[in-house]
Amino acid sequence: MSLSILRRRKSLAVNSCLAVVLIAAVGFAYETVGTSSSSAATTVRTGTVQKGTVVSTVSASGSLISPSDLALGFVTGGTLRQVYVKVGQQVKTGQVLAKVDDTTQQEALTTAKNSLASAEASRTVLLQGQTSQQKAAAAVQLQQASAQITQAENNVTFTQKSNANDAANSAAAAQTAQAAVTAAKSALAAANATLATDQVSNKNAVTADQTKVDQANQTLTQASDQLTQAQQQQASTALKDEQALAQAQQQVTSAQLSYQSQVAQQAVAATPPTASQVTQANSQVASAQVQVDSAQRALDGTVLKSPSAGTVMSISTLVGGTVSSSSSSSSSSSAATGSTGSTGSTGSTGSTGGTSTGTTGGTTGGTSTGTTGGTSTGTTGGASTGSTGSTSTSSSTGTATVGAADYVPDSSIAGHTATVTSGDTGFLVLTNITGLQVQASFSEDDTANLKLGQGATVSLNALPNSPINASVSWIASTGTSASGVVSYTVDLTLKNPPAGLKPSQSGSVSVILKEADNALYVPSTAVTTAGGVSTVTVVNGSTRTPKVVTVGVVGDTTTEIKSGLSLGDTVALSTTTTGSTGFPAGGFPAGGRGAATTGGLGAGLGTTTTGGKG
Repeated sequence: MSLSILRRRKSLAVNSCLAVVLIAAVGFAYETVGTSSSSAATTVRTGTVQKGTVVSTVSASGSLISPSDLALGFVTGGTLRQVYVKVGQQVKTGQVLAKVDDTTQQEALTTAKNSLASAEASRTVLLQGQTSQQKAAAAVQLQQASAQITQAENNVTFTQKSNANDAANSAAAAQTAQAAVTAAKSALAAANATLATDQVSNKNAVTADQTKVDQANQTLTQASDQLTQAQQQQASTALKDEQALAQAQQQVTSAQLSYQSQVAQQAVAATPPTASQVTQANSQVASAQVQVDSAQRALDGTVLKSPSAGTVMSISTLVGGTVSSSSSSSSSSSAATGSTGSTGSTGSTGSTGGTSTGTTGGTTGGTSTGTTGGTSTGTTGGASTGSTGSTSTSSSTGTATVGAADYVPDSSIAGHTATVTSGDTGFLVLTNITGLQVQASFSEDDTANLKLGQGATVSLNALPNSPINASVSWIASTGTSASGVVSYTVDLTLKNPPAGLKPSQSGSVSVILKEADNALYVPSTAVTTAGGVSTVTVVNGSTRTPKVVTVGVVGDTTTEIKSGLSLGDTVALSTTTTGSTGFPAGGFPAGGRGAATTGGLGAGLGTTTTGGKG
């Protein structure tokens, strides 16, 4: 046998002996004190062992919340143009709530659609190839290019013929001029010879001969000049003709290149598109489509529609004001705590959206919203608890138009008064009245005894005579510390709630921890527990007999007796009247208050739970 078992047995034996000694001491005290204190007040309160239900509960104050609150915001921000609902109005799923100016988004969508149409047309041309009309036009272009070659070649031939004719004419002119020079030279030689002869033999004819010589010189000079001009003209004509021929030949080459280019282009046009070309065309179309979709979403985002049925709780911006782009968020009583907003705000969005309340006081307070994720904590390290009153609003209110067709910047226009709120609540807050829950804050000790699904009773201040059955649906995993006291937020789901409930109505909550049906019970003040042993004092006439009992469920005002008493037995209750001995009147064992789980003899003040049914 192990040493630890021996020690436990030894401890059990010692405790048993102590219990016997305790009972004997209690009896002795009764005999001694009860009979010798004649000067003390001897009034003894008694109770009867009865049969019924014993309930142990814990209580806390709480208020109604909507776990499905939606803080709605515009996807596309801008100037608020129309508001179609008012605070307190019930709306349906898909109902249009408000609009912002969409001029810029309309223009962007038109541009994106035009770009998409152009990209799709280019891709269609690429995939379809040449049409019959395009092929016919290409054939005509080839014929024209071929004709240009022929025309250029004919021009070369004509230029060559023209050049030959020019060369012949120039040569003939030069030959004529040369013959004239030769003749002039001969005439000059003859005139000079005649002059020389006459100077010797016939001096009378010298003057006439000299005149002939001069004329012959003049004729030779003119003929020489004409020859020079003819030779220059021949050279100039040859150069011009050479240039014209070169130009004509160049036109032939250009026409041939143009023809070859047309052939190459038509070959490319007739070739099916490559995979990379198709991929590029598809990519351009897809990119243009993305731009269209983005522009369409931006345009759709200028209209705020209700994602679900509910009741409008608040509107944060007046017509003519500016709303920023934001996504809607919702609160949720899941097993996580949404982060709490700073003082004066409505609690920012938590990453898994457990419902929490804003910090106490401030401008708005109230329920914050979360989306869907893990646990996040508030500013004090957990689900902080806001005021139990209704969600407060800022002092400013204005007028928003309902169903206005045009922009109306004047806040005094007839319509409805929107409750303008501040803080991160979204442009419009939508709540589900039919899905209200109760949110309460329990102490650390009480929370340790709470479990999901436990039954509870809710008593609202507005309906004091109509308690509502409920059950625990969520317990915060993180507590909030205030002045050294840790508390935990607990949500409870109402069962068959009455009509007319409103968010933020306050009241009290009693959660049933334990329940014993058809059980024997006595008033809890009849039971004294010390050292793990519970005793009661049985009253039979003037005789008082202490008895050890086995207790079960310790309720709020009664305690279950599993053994040691019988139905109808009379037991002594504790009293606060003090005799001359200094002990409670009626005897020491009957003293104490409450069903103490720890503490000294007759004076155990152990923690008891509250609420429930007796």
